Amino acid sequence: MILTLDLQDGTPQAAFLAFYFTESTASCDPDDIRIIDIHINGQIMKTVSLDLAKCTVITLYPISVVGPTINITLGPNQKSTLPPLIGAMEAFTRKDVQETSGSGGGGGGGRHWIISSLYIAF
Repeated sequence: MILTLDLQDGTPQAAFLAFYFTESTASCDPDDIRIIDIHINGQIMKTVSLDLAKCTVITLYPISVVGPTINITLGPNQKSTLPPLIGAMEAFTRKDVQETSGSGGGGGGGRHWIISSLYIAF
């Protein structure tokens, strides 16, 4: 399963990703197991095993983003007998913005964050 998130601009920024997994059905074979490898931009970031009737939340932060997209691949681990399955995902990006001392009329400069978010339910 491949997910591509398009970002507003290509400047360096940090991303926060939250993945929600729930194994809601028992397999016909009691030896079946679902293990998912999470890859971000081609690099393995986390491996998660799902338990029946339990919600598993995986958070990844900070993910350094330089380009205009984040490519997320959810694939079966080599030990998995079942395909990947996801319930929902949230993505937040943060970009530092340096305020100049002359803008806004409020005195000295400061650092601000621009945060944008995306929620995907499957």
